[in-house]
Amino acid sequence: MKSLTRVHEATAAAQELEEMLLDSSGELTEEMEGQFAILTQQAESFPAAIDDVLSLVRDIEARAEARKAEADRLKQRAKRDEAVAAWFKSQVLRTMQAQGLKKIECLRWRATVAQPGGKPAMELIGDVPPEYVEQEIIHVTDKDKIRTELESGKILSFARLVEKQPYLRIS
Repeated sequence: MKSLTRVHEATAAAQELEEMLLDSSGELTEEMEGQFAILTQQAESFPAAIDDVLSLVRDIEARAEARKAEADRLKQRAKRDEAVAAWFKSQVLRTMQAQGLKKIECLRWRATVAQPGGKPAMELIGDVPPEYVEQEIIHVTDKDKIRTELESGKILSFARLVEKQPYLRIS
């Protein structure tokens, strides 16, 4: 029973740490690092504590994926809503123009057929001659060339090879 209590306490500590992270906008503090140390000490064993943390990691990752999917779904619905609203506006504009109306007062809204200001609109309808074309020069770093030279032992003042950092794979 004692080991079950310790695992439960470790899970609670992990969830408290998650809340701290959410409240801090993802910035780590010394208090959070201390909470993680407490978490690993509360469990029956280090592997049990890590198991709880990794379970929490999987839950958070799943929630993040669900939120991304929901955000994509909402973005698509927003695009659809914008398209439908634009269609309705174009129908009102077309109808007002057909009836020769510049303005109409409704119960809640006022619709006005307005002309955009600024420079006149322009449409390009053919090939543009070279004297009307500006060149834009884009500099792209040749990372493959730099890597090849560094790997061959050449010393470059602006680049160096660095050791890859380890990462945690959960399976």
